[in-house]
Amino acid sequence: MTDQNSIAWQQQLQTASHLTLSYSYRFDRDHTVNTRIDPITGISFDITVNVARLIGNAAWDTRDDPLNATRGSLYSSSLQWAPDRLGSQFRFLKYVGQAYRFQNVHGVVLASAARLGLVGPLGGQELISSERFLAGGSRTVRGVDENSLGPRDFFGDPAGGESLLVLNQEARVPVYKWLHGVGFIDAGNVYPTIRDLKLTDLAGSVGFGLRLNTPFALLRADYGKVVWGPAPRTGKWFFGIGQAF
Repeated sequence: MTDQNSIAWQQQLQTASHLTLSYSYRFDRDHTVNTRIDPITGISFDITVNVARLIGNAAWDTRDDPLNATRGSLYSSSLQWAPDRLGSQFRFLKYVGQAYRFQNVHGVVLASAARLGLVGPLGGQELISSERFLAGGSRTVRGVDENSLGPRDFFGDPAGGESLLVLNQEARVPVYKWLHGVGFIDAGNVYPTIRDLKLTDLAGSVGFGLRLNTPFALLRADYGKVVWGPAPRTGKWFFGIGQAF
């Protein structure tokens, strides 16, 4: 379990009608504790560390509605650098890229998403667990438990990884007034290192869902079943607010 206190300063610039650039400095104090005692040493893992980073972001957004888009695109990239000279006890370089595309074809919205994450420690250090990527569940690969994809630790719990790839495709179909139906294909995985990232190791699921677009919020229900890849062939229901992506 990890809890975090943060302070940040950010400068943002909108250079064109759809392009936003920003840079920021963020200082985090991370407290990480393992709720289980190590059976070999009898010691409970409990550590507090400081992580400081510089962050650069760029985003191109042409979506007609950020919360429930029916057309347009969002492309964003974020690069983080955590050197010791800024007060960070852990040094690393981290990149997150996202691409979303929405097309309205005769009333049916085709929604596509791709997410890539890469992080590497610097100076021969180990990567702090709070900076590792996690995936699986309602907003990434429906059909598996939340954050259950990828490496496991000694206790069999998700350990996260240094690279992440998630691909999603949805067809959102109007049914009646506020009610819409959804069919989807999800694929993704988390990998121990960047070198381990392979398209052939993706876990994939297919499923369907319903969307109730009320005046107050969009309510979501999805059922996904894993049909290929390195994950148990499970099927699960997910409920939430807002679109999955």
